[in-house]
Amino acid sequence: MANSDKLDNRTRRTPEDSARDRLAQTLSDRYRAPLIAFFRRRTSAAGEPEDLAQEVLLRVVRRNGQAPIEEPDAFIFQTARNLMTDRARHAKVREENFSEIQIRHETIERRNPERVVSSRQELDQVLTHLTSLGEQTRDMLILNRLERMTYQEIGDLYGISGSAVRKRLFRAMELLIQMTEDA
Repeated sequence: MANSDKLDNRTRRTPEDSARDRLAQTLSDRYRAPLIAFFRRRTSAAGEPEDLAQEVLLRVVRRNGQAPIEEPDAFIFQTARNLMTDRARHAKVREENFSEIQIRHETIERRNPERVVSSRQELDQVLTHLTSLGEQTRDMLILNRLERMTYQEIGDLYGISGSAVRKRLFRAMELLIQMTEDA
């Protein structure tokens, strides 16, 4: 009996869940087709317009509860444009990283063995220093430096301000520099 009570508590839907479902359905009914058309004009991959439309609707539903949306049409299509911008930016970063990896792969065979050993030791040292930062700070540093996310974007992910992220990463970089100099 106790196990079924626990199961019932986990599966019960709250009024907020029902309201969110109604909002999602209303938005889907009203905006799914126009969003898919919007994305079809801007993407070439089959199936991508539907995925992008779903992502926009999800972002809007998750935003529910914040300030009221004055112009829903403009807001939703601005969200769609922002999503396209985000996708383009991430694709560019992936492409740049992939190109950089290819160049490094081509040149690594031309390096002398002593340099390779030295570089690996330096990399091990940096990775050791990174692990000493703590998981959240390390993740923020990676998002900022490798994924090229802004302080504000990272702050939004972690529920803190962009300036708090900036300060935390500044202290982390100071610590990494100090540890590297001490080693």
